[in-house]
Amino acid sequence: MKTKYFVVLLLILIVSATLLADTDYVKARSMQIERIKERAHKAQSLFLNSKVLPTRDLKVTEMTREWWWYADNEWITADTKIYDYDYKGRVSGITEQFWNYDESEWTDYSFKTVITYLDNGELGVITTRFISSLFEIDMSRVSHQYNDKNQLTELEFVMNVEENEDFEWAPMLTITVYYGDDDRIDYLDFMEYYNDEEYRNGYGIARNFIYYDERGRYNEVLVEYADNGEDFEKDSKVEYVYHPSDTWTYPDVQKWLNNIGYSLILEFANSIENDAKFLTETFYGWYDDEYYPEDRTSYEYEDDKLTLAYYEWWDWDNEDWECENRGSYLYNANGLLEMYLEQFYSNHEEDWVNFERYVLTYDDISSADEHTIASPITKAVNYPNPFNPETTISFNLPKDQFVEVAVYNSKGQLIDKIISEDRSSGHNSVVWNGTDSANKPMPSGLYFYRITGENLSMKGKMLMLK
Repeated sequence: MKTKYFVVLLLILIVSATLLADTDYVKARSMQIERIKERAHKAQSLFLNSKVLPTRDLKVTEMTREWWWYADNEWITADTKIYDYDYKGRVSGITEQFWNYDESEWTDYSFKTVITYLDNGELGVITTRFISSLFEIDMSRVSHQYNDKNQLTELEFVMNVEENEDFEWAPMLTITVYYGDDDRIDYLDFMEYYNDEEYRNGYGIARNFIYYDERGRYNEVLVEYADNGEDFEKDSKVEYVYHPSDTWTYPDVQKWLNNIGYSLILEFANSIENDAKFLTETFYGWYDDEYYPEDRTSYEYEDDKLTLAYYEWWDWDNEDWECENRGSYLYNANGLLEMYLEQFYSNHEEDWVNFERYVLTYDDISSADEHTIASPITKAVNYPNPFNPETTISFNLPKDQFVEVAVYNSKGQLIDKIISEDRSSGHNSVVWNGTDSANKPMPSGLYFYRITGENLSMKGKMLMLK
């Protein structure tokens, strides 16, 4: 779907997908900063019709994005995100690694998003960190402030900028939230800052007014925009039509808005108690003193589950909606969202053609209905993860038995068989030092471990960062 505005917090993920590492420290640093500046100046609105909606289900451990490669007629990996959780089950970190298709290996750099929470459970600071073999540095931060009712009042996006060959923190964007007498959000102000050291004072760039239906769900967002920071004029609006089975009420909307960008930056890893179900989300632009349709998203459901989302644009010649691409939501036997597939329509082939897809990996669960995690007997973990240069793989055995622990690369090739021996029941662990069977150090990248025994099979993923 053609979306005119971007969610501020999603910038972190968009930026990380476009940065390139370079063997020269100064050159790499300059490239990163310049591209962050370009992306930051596009941040003008809170609301984004996300193609990849968050799932309700616990615990996504990995999400892999793949592109359809026409030359070879196959899917190739673009990047992988690995999710970490704190002791309360909240996402505390996301590590993103990129696949170098030309070299058929993982890149030697990655991005780590670190998420902290306040004592009241609200979001605190979200930090994006660039990690490479040459250096590690915090690139951007998003901070949240709340009032005595735990309502979000301000969100500030700052980033590291280059001044005289040194890094320093500088504000880029601030969102201020204003509430009415009924404690509902009336509007949000967006303040952008010059990146030049001489012009640190901010100026307004956008203002979003939020309107609600009789159930308290937001059903219209009006956007005003100012090129010079002074004269705000009508710019656009978004209208929402809900599915009849939707259960959202105002408290649910308020909770979502209090965590601005939360569901988007955490993507599938976030859990929302009552997912909003839409029939359409329509975007209008302001032209010649009137709103005109530009694009919309239409949703389809089966058994109350989202199955298709069509991204359409308004054809002025035919004065009708034209569909250009669609997203399909596919579920596994347990009813968990397993894959999101993006396709576009080819007039030449007169059919839908693959574009990209997201594949989700979950923690083992014993009951999809109860969303409970499997017992330690069938669960293995490694710590630290990511790691350098070694990690400890821990697992539990139901009884004494012969066990093998093997490590594989991302192509499924055996790297090393760490142990092949008898082990006692209960807690066990083994250390992998990041080398192959010939004791040769392995490069940075994603690796898999597999533990096998009598009626036993456990596996997991490890990310080595050097």
